[in-house]
Amino acid sequence: MKLGWVDFSPEDRKRAIEALDSLRERGAVDELGIGALRDAFADAFFPGTSTLQTRAKYFVLVPCAVRMTLEKMSESPARRDGPGELRRIERECARQMWENCGGDESAGVIGRRNLGRSEWVLRPPSEIYWAGLRTFGISSVASSVGSWVGRTSRLTREAGLSPGRFGGDDEEGIADDADTRLVEWKAAFDLPRDVFRSFSEAYRAKTLSPDLTRREADFLAEKLLGSEKTRGSLLGTCLEKGVVPPIPVPASDETPPGEECSPFFRFVRSIRGFVSGETAFLLDQACAFNRLVFAARVLYNKRLAVPDSGAESVWKEIRPSVPGWMTADLPSVFRRFGIPRTGSLGMFLDNLQRAFRKRDFDRAEELMLKRECRIKGENRAKLLHPGNIDPGKWIGGGWLDFRLANATRILADIADAKGAGRA
Repeated sequence: MKLGWVDFSPEDRKRAIEALDSLRERGAVDELGIGALRDAFADAFFPGTSTLQTRAKYFVLVPCAVRMTLEKMSESPARRDGPGELRRIERECARQMWENCGGDESAGVIGRRNLGRSEWVLRPPSEIYWAGLRTFGISSVASSVGSWVGRTSRLTREAGLSPGRFGGDDEEGIADDADTRLVEWKAAFDLPRDVFRSFSEAYRAKTLSPDLTRREADFLAEKLLGSEKTRGSLLGTCLEKGVVPPIPVPASDETPPGEECSPFFRFVRSIRGFVSGETAFLLDQACAFNRLVFAARVLYNKRLAVPDSGAESVWKEIRPSVPGWMTADLPSVFRRFGIPRTGSLGMFLDNLQRAFRKRDFDRAEELMLKRECRIKGENRAKLLHPGNIDPGKWIGGGWLDFRLANATRILADIADAKGAGRA
């Protein structure tokens, strides 16, 4: 359902557009506790992704960095800290990529702002991408990165290995060299030797880039299309059909405040003809859930009455359309994702959608107040303490994107490398 303009003043229109332009799902705080269902949709559409991921390059960088860590552990018996060595190598990779991209803030280099500090990042790339590597079939490691690298580096260090052996031309020889324990990396990671060799050469030459090479892109595409967890998902479908979601564009005076401001709705229109069955159903339900959450977030901010937030103007725009937006088949969605309908989240969403359908917005506000107090406590519930919020601040985000932005960057990285033919 598209949303048109109601005849309000130009000032109201401008404030609504400015507010909606800020409502991108960029790590928004989950004030109403809807994260479990939001993430369930995101996992179904874009498996292996997370909101902290920035570039596809890290799906290659992390297994290469792990392998180089094991080399160091084997070559230098005095080294005792495998996870620490991994962080050092990842940091050096970040430094090279940051310098070689010319300090481009949009390049997605993790930890770029902390490169000159004694402490780097709380969560290095290996932690951020570890689960995704398993989802894509690049890694078979079930334990955490720290525990696996710590255990394997200890075994590798104790076994010992001649310097340079592990990166040499006779790589296949390590399969029969069980006493080195480096065979464990080969069993745990599915990374072609030419991909590692090219990466390690760039690392030594200090020429690493955030962009994929053509060979890396081919490898990632093969893994994504071959993974059982990715096949049939929107991520896999986009890759198979060559569809790269549209890049988000800022709202403008010609853009109505509604679904046209949401990249996810534009993406749904671009992919809808390629999907059917359960995926089509989930897309429809995600859109319906998106409308429900958006209406709740706007009303939530209106209730806070924060000066200059624009919430009042946005609510005026969407209020006439809100009852018609309430089309989510919540019982079916809960069953699909294994979320109890009688649980606190299920009951909250059921009751909230019912209140919106009946235009009982006072009841909707009451439900949100009780929900926030339940999940955060009365002392931390913003709806009970609106005076503590800075003027102009919008709380909790706007339209959901279900990690579309992260998936778009991964798909665009692969498509760009293939199209440019970088070697």
